[in-house]
Amino acid sequence: MKLHKNITPLIIILLGLSAMIISSCGSTWNIEGRPIIAYVNGEPIYYATYDSVMKEKHIMSTTPEKDKEIKKSILDEMIENELISQQVDSIYNDLKSNPEFQKKRDDYLSKSVLKLMYQKEIADNVFVSDNDAKKYYDENINRYTNPEQVRASHILIKVDIDSTEAANNPKKLKIAERKAKKLADKIYKKAINGADFAELAKKYSDDPGSAARGGDLGFFTRGRMVKEFEDVAFSMKVGEISKPIKSKFGYHIIKVTDRKSKEVKPFDDARLEQIKQTEKARLEREMAQSYVDSIKNAAKFVFNTDILANDEDTTYKGSEWVATVNDVDTILFSTYKEQKPKYMRFKGLDSLSMDDKEDMIKTLSLNDLLVQIARKKGYFNDSTVVAQGDQYTRSQAKLRVDDLRTAKDFSPSDSALQAYFNEHIDEFIVDKPLHVYHIIFTDSAMAKAVYDSIEAGADFVEMAKRYYPGEPEIREVAYDLDFISEREMPKAFWDAANSLKVGEVSPPVRTEWGWHIIKLVSRKHSKTFEQVKNRIKTKLRKEADQKANDEYIAKLKKNAKIKINNKLLDEYVITYKAEQPKLVPVKQ
Repeated sequence: MKLHKNITPLIIILLGLSAMIISSCGSTWNIEGRPIIAYVNGEPIYYATYDSVMKEKHIMSTTPEKDKEIKKSILDEMIENELISQQVDSIYNDLKSNPEFQKKRDDYLSKSVLKLMYQKEIADNVFVSDNDAKKYYDENINRYTNPEQVRASHILIKVDIDSTEAANNPKKLKIAERKAKKLADKIYKKAINGADFAELAKKYSDDPGSAARGGDLGFFTRGRMVKEFEDVAFSMKVGEISKPIKSKFGYHIIKVTDRKSKEVKPFDDARLEQIKQTEKARLEREMAQSYVDSIKNAAKFVFNTDILANDEDTTYKGSEWVATVNDVDTILFSTYKEQKPKYMRFKGLDSLSMDDKEDMIKTLSLNDLLVQIARKKGYFNDSTVVAQGDQYTRSQAKLRVDDLRTAKDFSPSDSALQAYFNEHIDEFIVDKPLHVYHIIFTDSAMAKAVYDSIEAGADFVEMAKRYYPGEPEIREVAYDLDFISEREMPKAFWDAANSLKVGEVSPPVRTEWGWHIIKLVSRKHSKTFEQVKNRIKTKLRKEADQKANDEYIAKLKKNAKIKINNKLLDEYVITYKAEQPKLVPVKQ
């Protein structure tokens, strides 16, 4: 058959289109050589990602049927996560264009923005050179100088007379002074003749604080002691003992025990860095204060002088304005009233003048003013701030999605909690509450004799191993009944065991099995409703949240377009194998 020559190009075009369609269909599960195992609303879940999740979870292969179930379960979990992620993305995009949220985000970012602005406007513009540090060191050399110090001990002999009597009776004062001086001279002679100064101080000194330490006053600089004492102490050599000297406290015998000469701390590398840091911090504070003052002075404040003049009037509403700032921000009376006592404490004021109130308002406005400046200068557009804002927006979007996945207004009544308790009473009642040891006897006299031995101090377990009937192997373990219930024991045995306190041993108890000596090892107590009320509430909350989450996921799935590459899923092989138990050969 001969075809018309004009048909050939058409056939070629149609064949080409057909090939493209086939290629397109074939590439649905493959993008740039990357196999796809599922689509969720057009978003691919790549085979490689699925494989990575399977391996991270260490999924073990068991039977073909179980493997198929597990593979589908893991993919379902990934699909659900993708649906939730898409919801977060959707809310994230809505928040980015929401003016109210943008203000909330910027309020959150303001701390970081102001910190960045401080760094750029203040800290980066303050520099302290090595020469600056050296100049500061030279001009403040006293700060880096340790003055001369003396360490001394003393013995104080007070003039034993009342101060009022001394003022009114000079004669008695002189007598008391002569008496004190005579004792001081006597002690001084003992000291210079070799007596132990510390022991003399403990025995005679009227200075109780230093006397207990053998008169030791430690190191001190000039200006710390009374002049009479100081002049003598700083004139003495180490080891020298002074004659009694008089001060307003009485008579002192001084012994210098050590000295430290005046010392200038060197201008070394450590001192250089310390001065540079200290000076930089000081200059930053000064520059920051100047910066803040300039912003306050440049701002336009309009004050509601009527309210400020009568701010104790209780008829004013919190929503009334007390000031406007740059025709943009408004400070309300409620904010003013809240901050007023704090400002007064900070300033140490009992009342505020009109100037004080206006300064307080300017201080309250400072943060907003700084934020305005930062916005004008573009600090909110800094890449690190933008990234932080984006992260905050996404975290808020996730919180909103998480909120949609939890139960709302969950607050079960006490009666509902009580009903759950009643319906699940077995969860809270201990079936086997008593852990007991026992020794059984066929003879009551033997039981009584062993009981008396235990009461006298014999170890219960040792007695059980000695007297429990049966072979030695049985005696090693049979005495321990572990935890028991009432229904599995004779009534007399249970009643006796249940009446014991932990650690107590019962007298011999008779049952149809013989005579028992029982020791209560421990007791488990059943829980009351009040004890488990909060636990029940937490459990019900968890169940309600799970139900809300399941309903939310089901709704997302119902409205989603989900495609699964079942062929690829079926072909997937779980590589981890469950370990088989090792057979250990039995020794012949």
